[in-house]
Amino acid sequence: MTTLRIQLLGTPQVYVDGEVAALDRRKSLAILAYLAVTGRVLGRDSLAALFWPDSDQTRARMSLRRALSSLNQMIGHHHIQASQDAVELVASPALHVDVAEFHRLCADRDAAASLQQAIALYHGDFMAGFSLTDAPDFDIWQSQQSEQLHMLLLRALQRLAQLQQAAGDHAGMADT
Repeated sequence: MTTLRIQLLGTPQVYVDGEVAALDRRKSLAILAYLAVTGRVLGRDSLAALFWPDSDQTRARMSLRRALSSLNQMIGHHHIQASQDAVELVASPALHVDVAEFHRLCADRDAAASLQQAIALYHGDFMAGFSLTDAPDFDIWQSQQSEQLHMLLLRALQRLAQLQQAAGDHAGMADT
C-alpha cells in the first residue's frame, strides 16, 4: 500500500511514497483537503454543491467524478472510497494528515514534548496561498479552519510556556 502524506499547515503539499504528487486540478487538492480534515463520509451531492455551486446537480456530480478520478490516479485507488452516493478518505496507517497530527499533539496539554512537536508541525496558516474563486463556501470553510488552527497554536504556545515556567526551563521559554 502506498503511503499518503497530506500537508495542509502552510503551503499545501501532497506526498505519495515520499514524493511530491503533482495534482493536476486545484479542486482535486481542495477536495482531498476537505475529506482529510472533516474525516468522515460525505455525500456526493453535498461535495458537488460545495465545489461547483454554479453548476446544476448533474454537471456538478460529473465534475466531482472527474476530480475524484484524477485524485485516484495521483494518490492511488485505495485511499479514497467512493460509492454512488458517498465519498471518504480511508483512514489507515498509510495515511498521514498534518492537521490531524497537530490536533492530537495539542490535545496532550500536559506534555511539553508533544506541544513542541505540534508547534514544529505548524509551518504556516492552513492551506496558505490557496483559494478557489468559484467555490465561496469552501473558501469560508478554509478561512474558518485557518482561524481555528491558529488559535490552537496560540493556546499550545501559551501552555508550553506555562509548563516550561513551572519546570524552571527559562531557556526553553525564551525559545518559545
